[in-house]
Amino acid sequence: GIVAPQVAATASVGGALIPLVTMGIPGSGATAIILGAFLLHGLQPGPQVFQTSSHIIYALFASVFVGIIVMCLIGYFATKFMVKVLDLPEVIISAYVVMCCLLGAFAARNSLTDVWLMVIFGIVGYLFERFQFPITPMVLIPARASGSFSKRCRPPRTMYSPSPAIEQTPFAAAPESALAASPT
Repeated sequence: GIVAPQVAATASVGGALIPLVTMGIPGSGATAIILGAFLLHGLQPGPQVFQTSSHIIYALFASVFVGIIVMCLIGYFATKFMVKVLDLPEVIISAYVVMCCLLGAFAARNSLTDVWLMVIFGIVGYLFERFQFPITPMVLIPARASGSFSKRCRPPRTMYSPSPAIEQTPFAAAPESALAASPT
């Protein structure tokens, strides 16, 4: 009764990754969060992603494969120990989870601001759940906005700043290599 729904939920993640990577369309809430992470890191999913960032996509597929194997091993060997967690009262488990979240938010940059941001967004997430508003858009909106924000924060191009196309040509490095090779 418990294994079949979990197997179906796990199998749907791989199927939802296909439209995300090939067309940039998230197939589930989890892949919408992955899309947000891609966009925050400057990776635009779509038909060209296999040519421009193939190493990242193949690493993603490999990590899914390794994750499934590790989940099977943990499920096989740790089930007897994990079931004992269910005997603990929910208050203790909740307190432990909140403590780990607070510790992880602080440990990222040793900043209390990160802890307060986590608390604020936790309250916002709770309100979203309470009023049955989907949480996935809350993840995608900052990811979409960060691209336009970073473009606005870049310094403007001047007449003296080289264009990216010139910097990538092999001729751009020619004057420095000629100076390095000339006898002095």
